[in-house]
Amino acid sequence: MLLVPVFVVAVALTWVATWQAGRLLQTLAGQVLDQTTDRVEQTVNSYLENAVLATGHAALKITSGELPADQPRRWRPELFDYLQAFPEINSVTFGNTQGDATWMIRYPGEKGYEYAILDEETNGELIEYRVSESGTVGEQISTYVYDPRQRPWYQAVVTVGGPTWSEPYSWVRGNGGQTTLGIAYARPIFNDNNDLVGVIESDISLTDVSRFLAQTPVFETGQAVLMDADRRLLGTSADAVVVSADGKRILASDSADPLISSVAKAMETHSSEHFVEKQFLEISGQEYRVETRPLGDPWGLNWTLTVIVPNEEIMAGVSDLRRQAWLIGGLVVLATLALGIWAAWTLVRPVTEIADAVRTIGEGNLDHAVEVRGHREFEQLSRELNQMSLALKDRMRLRHSLSLAMEIQQKLLPSSVPQVPGLEVAGHSTYCDETGGDYYDFLEVSETDSDELVVVLGDVMGHGVAAALLMATVRGILRSRAEDENSLGNWLTHINNLLVEDTGGERFMTMVLLLVDPATRRVRMASAGHDLPLVYFPNTDSFIELEDVGGLPLGLVSGESYREMKRTDLPPGTLVLVATDGLWESPNAAGEQYGKERICESMRAHAAKSADEIASRITEDLATFRGQAQQDDDITFVLVKFTQP
Repeated sequence: MLLVPVFVVAVALTWVATWQAGRLLQTLAGQVLDQTTDRVEQTVNSYLENAVLATGHAALKITSGELPADQPRRWRPELFDYLQAFPEINSVTFGNTQGDATWMIRYPGEKGYEYAILDEETNGELIEYRVSESGTVGEQISTYVYDPRQRPWYQAVVTVGGPTWSEPYSWVRGNGGQTTLGIAYARPIFNDNNDLVGVIESDISLTDVSRFLAQTPVFETGQAVLMDADRRLLGTSADAVVVSADGKRILASDSADPLISSVAKAMETHSSEHFVEKQFLEISGQEYRVETRPLGDPWGLNWTLTVIVPNEEIMAGVSDLRRQAWLIGGLVVLATLALGIWAAWTLVRPVTEIADAVRTIGEGNLDHAVEVRGHREFEQLSRELNQMSLALKDRMRLRHSLSLAMEIQQKLLPSSVPQVPGLEVAGHSTYCDETGGDYYDFLEVSETDSDELVVVLGDVMGHGVAAALLMATVRGILRSRAEDENSLGNWLTHINNLLVEDTGGERFMTMVLLLVDPATRRVRMASAGHDLPLVYFPNTDSFIELEDVGGLPLGLVSGESYREMKRTDLPPGTLVLVATDGLWESPNAAGEQYGKERICESMRAHAAKSADEIASRITEDLATFRGQAQQDDDITFVLVKFTQP
C-alpha cells in the first residue's frame, strides 16, 4: 500500500509533463505551418500578379502604337525587356488577327532565351532563334507551321471577350524534352473601333512553384502540395510528377508519391460541401497532421495548399519524455519508498518550475529566464521557453516600433486641405496595417500661381513597413523636385530613375500627378501606371475619361519617359476623384468588390454637396457595403470640386 501513492504520483507526473509539452508543441507546429502557407501564398500571388502586370503594360503600348500590332518583328527588344523586368514569368506571346505572331520565352532551369517570329517575311512559317542572356539573337533553331488564332489562349480570350486565365496546361520542351506544367494569362487588344486586333499573353511555369515549395522547409519530412479545385496537382515539395508522360495532368489521388495519393484519397471521403482546414489522418498505421486552406488571391483560380506532416515528428520530444517518465515511474515503484519520494521530487520540481515560468511569462514578465536542470527533455523545453520569451519580447518591441512608425507616417500626410479660391478639396486615407504604402499630398510649385494646386496620389506595391519606407522616400524626392520645375512628366521621370537606382527594380509603386487650375478651369495630369481619375460633369450628368498617358509604375525600369495631358474648360461643379485600387477593390463578406460603379453613383447622387460631404458619403457607403469584412488593402482618395468662380 505504501507504493500506491508513489505509483499514482509517477503516473500523474508523466501525464502532466506529456500533456503540457504536447500542447506547446502542437501550438508551435501550427504556427510553423501557418507561416509556411503564408510564404507560399505570397510567392504564388507574386507570380500571378506579374503576369497580369506584364500583359497590361504591353496592352497599353499596343493601343498607344508603341508596339504596332501589324509589325510584330519590331517587338523583339521590348519582349526581351519584359522578361528582364518580370523574372517570375517565362514568356510573352502576341498574335494578331492576320495570323502573325511573335514571342520571347525562357525555359525553366535553362540559360538564355528563344525568340520566334511569324509574319509575311517568313513565308507563312514560324521561325525560332536562340537568344543569349544579353539579348543577342543567335542561330536558327527550327521552323514550322503555326497559327496563333488556333491556340487555346487566343480562342479563350475571343470566347470570353476579355482578359482570362487559361486552364493549367502541359508545356513540352521540344524534341522529347521534359514536360512542364504552366498557366497563361491573356487579354484582348482592340482598336478605336472596338475591333479585335490581337491577343497578348504571358506564361508562368509551375515548375518554379514546385521548386519554391521544395525549398520551403516543413519540419524534416513534411510535404506541401498545391492543387486546383478538381484536386489535380499543380506543384509539390516532394518533386512528385504532376504531368503524365502523355501530357495529361495527374489527380492527387493518382500521384506516384504514396503519401500524396493516400492523403488525397482520405480527403475525398469528406463532404466537398464543407472545407476541412485541419485534420488528423491515419495512413498505413501512422498518424499525419494535414492542413488545407485556399490561397487568398484576387484571381479566382480556386487553388488550395495542403501541408502534410507526420504527427510522430511533431510529438517526437513528447514521446521521448513519455518513455523516460514511465521508466522512472517503474523504478520508483520497484525501489524503496524513499527512492520513490526522491524520484517523484526530481520529476515534480522541473514541471513546477516550467509551469511557474509559463505563468510568469503569461503575466507579461518577458525577462524571466527558465533554468531547469536535470532531464534533457526539461532542459530542452526550458531553452525553448526562453527562446519563445525572447521572440515575444522582440515582437513587442516591433509592435512599439510599428506604432511609432504609424505616428510618423500619419504626420507625413497632409494635416489639412489647402484653401484655394474656386476649389473644394477633401482627402482620405485608411491603412489596413499599422503602416501602409498609400500616399497623397498637396504641393506648392515655385513656378505656378498661388491659385494652382498639385494633387499627388501614389500606391506602393504591398503594405506594411517596407511600403511605408518607400512611400516616405518618394515623398521626399517629390517635394525636393517640386521646387525646381512644374513639368509633371519630368517629376515622374526623376523619381523613377532614383527608385530604380536605389531598389534595383525590386520595389515599385504607381502614382498620378494632377495640377488643377480653378481660374482657367483646367487640369494637367501625368501617370505612372495608376488608374485614371473619375471626372463627373453635373451639368450634363456625365462621366468623362481623361487621356490615358500610360507609363510604367515607378521603380521598375530606368529611363522610362512619362507624358503629360491637359484638359481645359471644365464647367463649374465638376468633380475629380483620384484613388488607389483599395477603394473599388474592397470586398464584402461574400467576396464581391465595391466597384467603380458604386463610387460614380455616390458622386452623382451627392454632387451638389461640398467636397467634404461627398467624401464622407463615399466612405460611409463603403463601410456599409463591406459590413463585417476585414479591410485587406490601404484605401486612399482625394476629391476636388470646381466651385463657382
